[in-house]
Amino acid sequence: MKLKRIAAALFALTMFATSAVPAFADGRWQCPGCTCNQYKYFVDIDLVNWSGTTPIGTLGPYDDYTSAKAAADNYLYYYPEYKADIYDAQYCS
Repeated sequence: MKLKRIAAALFALTMFATSAVPAFADGRWQCPGCTCNQYKYFVDIDLVNWSGTTPIGTLGPYDDYTSAKAAADNYLYYYPEYKADIYDAQYCS
């Protein structure tokens, strides 16, 4: 009986945590009741070397292209072996 209670509590906690923190892999949040008709800029960072291209991560969101470009340039200044692709995408908040 005690094991059933522990299992039920863990299941409830897992379900709550899953519903409380839904997110896309690139850092854009998706939430019920949010406004999703806005677009923001993101920067994809990739490592480029002799073995090909490896995705590293995403910077953002940024309100305008200039801010995204500045972030990409700053990142590439410190890591010249990487490349950055700037794109706009739907953002929910």
